[in-house]
Amino acid sequence: MAVDLSKQSRAENDGRNHPMVGAVIAHPNGEIISSGYRGQYTPGNHAEQEALVGINEDLVAEAVVYSTLEPCTFRGKQTPCCLRLIDRSVSEVVIGMLDPNPDIRGRGWWKFEASGIKVRNFAPHFVKEIREMNRDFINYQLGPGLMVTAIQPDGANEIIVTEHHRARREALEVQRGRISVKGTYRVRPSRGDSISMFVRFGRTYYPQAPIDFAFDHENSLWRCPSVFLGWKGMEEPSDYEIIVARLSEDLNIATRHYNTVNRVMRDKHGLPDIWIGLEMEPEPPGFDRLASLTLKVRK
Repeated sequence: MAVDLSKQSRAENDGRNHPMVGAVIAHPNGEIISSGYRGQYTPGNHAEQEALVGINEDLVAEAVVYSTLEPCTFRGKQTPCCLRLIDRSVSEVVIGMLDPNPDIRGRGWWKFEASGIKVRNFAPHFVKEIREMNRDFINYQLGPGLMVTAIQPDGANEIIVTEHHRARREALEVQRGRISVKGTYRVRPSRGDSISMFVRFGRTYYPQAPIDFAFDHENSLWRCPSVFLGWKGMEEPSDYEIIVARLSEDLNIATRHYNTVNRVMRDKHGLPDIWIGLEMEPEPPGFDRLASLTLKVRK
């Protein structure tokens, strides 16, 4: 029943991949108390949340909850579904698949067990169906699998980035100035992804030109055509880091504002050498590193 309900899930229209989730709450004897699916009544509401709408607490106490996706443990301003179920004193939670998000995966299971709630999995044939149904969401949560593979300074030959460079076992030296960066992806980012290129120097992060993920779709290649390293008067040598990160909505807004300021300074005030960065130490929540590379920049 939970699997069938999940097929009715309604995703938010925000360009991102969301899971298809169904939830059923039942007495230990099998009698159905309530059910729900993602977005059933309110866009963005989780399946367990919808199943609890209008249900008295005494009906849910000692109940068994069947959810096709591990109940969430982090929800921003809302109460996570895991805590909702713990607070309602359910006796058992049966999970279809763990959340593929590495920041959440398995934490719900542990929280239930720590609260004395029994946890077990759906039968394997249901798990297979759930995974297939949520393939796009799983790929989104596992990340696009970005990798930096080449750097090309202006007017110079392309430099191949090796595994030793990516593992920081060997320094990659480049001349100060503009470069283009190429790389590969496992899964092409979706329209709603906010993925940006940054250059980090010290505690300051400098947003760069947009990444072109349509650069070579046939070979799963992306390209950032214009990345700036260094400025006049910089010390030599200097350690820089280029970072590809997925941004939360608020960080994406801040980055867009940065680009507007930079464009106004350049076009209206004729100050092309002004390079204003974002102070981010430590890196804030919502700044999800997907790929990075340390560079030794020389004059």
